[in-house]
Amino acid sequence: MSEAQPVEMAFTVPGNPRGQGRPRARGFTTKDGKQAISLYKDGKDRDYEMAILTAYLAAMKGKKAPARDSYAYVAMGLTAYFVVPKSWPKWRREAVNGMPVYHISRPDLTNIEKAVEDALEGHAYHNDSVIAANVGLKLYTLRESRLLVTLTYYPVRERRT
Repeated sequence: MSEAQPVEMAFTVPGNPRGQGRPRARGFTTKDGKQAISLYKDGKDRDYEMAILTAYLAAMKGKKAPARDSYAYVAMGLTAYFVVPKSWPKWRREAVNGMPVYHISRPDLTNIEKAVEDALEGHAYHNDSVIAANVGLKLYTLRESRLLVTLTYYPVRERRT
């Protein structure tokens, strides 16, 4: 009997990679006169999560996502590409051509990861707690900004008796 192999899928989210922002708070008074607070996501965060989900669904077109009980865990790989700033001198811009130059300013890589995890929850996996491995990079590019996401589903191993 052959063992199931990991299933990998990748997709690209066009546009500038964006990190998940902090939740916003709004105070209000309930019908019975008590003070309460409601937390919500910023509109730009919701729009970016929708762009991630749209790119995922477009990549999945015609494919079936692995069943929830068929994989033990998921590994996520992210590569966020940011366009080189126009203010960089020519010698620095040329250094990006062919060599990885790391993007070390905002947004934080962990916030980009959180945005992707939240956007795909319930679609690519049932809960983001199944993500056991996460590898990410932020790089400069001479081409367009984008976010490359790779998901690898590792199968449940059968017990040997």
